[in-house]
Amino acid sequence: MTERTKTQAALYIELQLYACESASAKGLSLATDTPLRTIQRHLKSVGTTFNTIHDEIRQEIALDLLKDPSLSVLEVSKKVGYKCRTCLTAAVKR
Repeated sequence: MTERTKTQAALYIELQLYACESASAKGLSLATDTPLRTIQRHLKSVGTTFNTIHDEIRQEIALDLLKDPSLSVLEVSKKVGYKCRTCLTAAVKR
């Protein structure tokens, strides 16, 4: 169940970000009808957190979108939920 929770979290985050929506642990809880604390506990048991998965997915999507020459860095940063271009640049460097 714990790896499944991690996969569910990653899919939820990816879908939300591609839809230009915010992704939250509470939103995942509601979407999967799973208590928030259960999600947190399962993710912890596989050595991760919702925020870690969120950051990884957001970075992957940003890198993918940056390959599109029709999108500016600012547009990409806004699409994946960064407040500014500098925030995206810092995240990609991590």
